[in-house]
Amino acid sequence: MVNDSAIAICDANIFIDIAFADLMNELFALSFEIHTTDFVMHELKKPEHIKKMLMEYEKGNLLTVKSFSAKEISDLYYFHPDISVLSITDKSVWKYAKNMNSRLLTNDMALRKYAENDDIAVSGSLYIFDQFIEQGIISAQPCAEKLEYLLSRNSRLPKDECDKRIRLWKEF
Repeated sequence: MVNDSAIAICDANIFIDIAFADLMNELFALSFEIHTTDFVMHELKKPEHIKKMLMEYEKGNLLTVKSFSAKEISDLYYFHPDISVLSITDKSVWKYAKNMNSRLLTNDMALRKYAENDDIAVSGSLYIFDQFIEQGIISAQPCAEKLEYLLSRNSRLPKDECDKRIRLWKEF
């Protein structure tokens, strides 16, 4: 399994969560490099404002976007062909994280399961919120409020884990 890499590969749902919580600047203030794939960028055409934000981070050299060659795209289609539940976008971030020996950031349970089985370190939005506090980017109280707001917008987040953090952080 990967060590805590200096690089994190982000799936689209991470960018969506972080944008909903209005924490995009804070994401790019974390101590690790943020990478993604061109497939993720294409998937983010709606809502368009998220893609536009990310393109600005890319222009500012804060976001690295991996583009795949025709050969690599062909390989992605045949990468674990038995896994039909994963989209080409899922496979792109999985393969990129594997090749870079980096942490994969996703909230997609199917992708998480397959990546973990392939010895890739996988974390989700809660890991990012934890890092905001650990790295002193956001203090506990505002972080709790942002997570509470995000939880109201995203029912796929682990409610019990979110509630624990919200209670803990509001005590500070």
